[in-house]
Amino acid sequence: MPRLKRCAVYAGGSAVALSSVIAAKAAWNALDFQLEEHTVPVLEPGAQPIRLLHISDIHMAPGQSAKAMWLRSLADLEPDLVINTGDNLARHNGEGPLIEALAPLLERPGAFVPGSHCYHTSRLKNPLSYLNKKRLTGEKIRYARKDELDWRRMHAAFEDTGWVNAANANGWIKLPAANTSGVAGSEPRSGSGFRNAQEAASATRWVAVSGVDDPHIGLDQPTGWPEPTMEQTIGTVAFRLGLTHAPYRRVLNQLTTAGADLILAGHTHGGQLALPGFGAVVSNADIPAGRAAGLGVWIAGRKRTYLNVSQGIGASRFVPFRTGFKPAASLITLVAREV
Repeated sequence: MPRLKRCAVYAGGSAVALSSVIAAKAAWNALDFQLEEHTVPVLEPGAQPIRLLHISDIHMAPGQSAKAMWLRSLADLEPDLVINTGDNLARHNGEGPLIEALAPLLERPGAFVPGSHCYHTSRLKNPLSYLNKKRLTGEKIRYARKDELDWRRMHAAFEDTGWVNAANANGWIKLPAANTSGVAGSEPRSGSGFRNAQEAASATRWVAVSGVDDPHIGLDQPTGWPEPTMEQTIGTVAFRLGLTHAPYRRVLNQLTTAGADLILAGHTHGGQLALPGFGAVVSNADIPAGRAAGLGVWIAGRKRTYLNVSQGIGASRFVPFRTGFKPAASLITLVAREV
């Protein structure tokens, strides 16, 4: 074999081998589930910490046993509340495995907002289209009836456990009362330190929730904060929580100016295909790619708030791998502000 031809064969073989290694690593990353931990000082001085578990972009499909097992294990973290920011399904018949996997977490107080892939299956598209920022308008998208997922069953399962559906809605999340021993998340009971039911009620903490339906497909209609009832007046409003699936500027700005203490979002997958030394290439929303994952501060006018964008737990059915940002849930410990 001539020398140049041998070199070309060796080079071609090396390129194929390298591509295979990269592809295998990216596929493994999609199953290498992580837990991101953050601390956010938004509670009143002297308040006991609150442990919030943020999950997003599960993209569940039948047969994903490793993902299901990991989701069930998150209950071992014993969060005080669980927030799900949408894109729960990847294809038809995924709602059953999803509900089963989330069953231990559904026993906790929580709230949710949907993403487009709660409503419809993914559609094959040109990957280069993600680089076209002109398409990120959040306009309504039409889907074929055959692509509709059983989101009604999924949402009913969430709501039946007491989770707040915050899709263009607001509500209150009731947290277990912190007893006099200072242990957050303890139910009031005989000998817990509460002298009577009224004292237990006054120690109960509430989270005000305001959310929108998915801005990525133009369904967002902000509703403001819930009106307090006698229960919230007797107890304590711990903080205000804003929820959205896709982190579009218009929604983040609205929630920030409305006084949210913390905003949670998903959708971006952390960019999913991030470049080493560079990070996310796109956010798949109109926020900068550098804000595609993690905790930071969002500023709107003279107001600011904390924003956590989940890098998500699943991946697109047509791009079932990740580079750069591994699948993850976020455990956010809310603590008292400094005086």
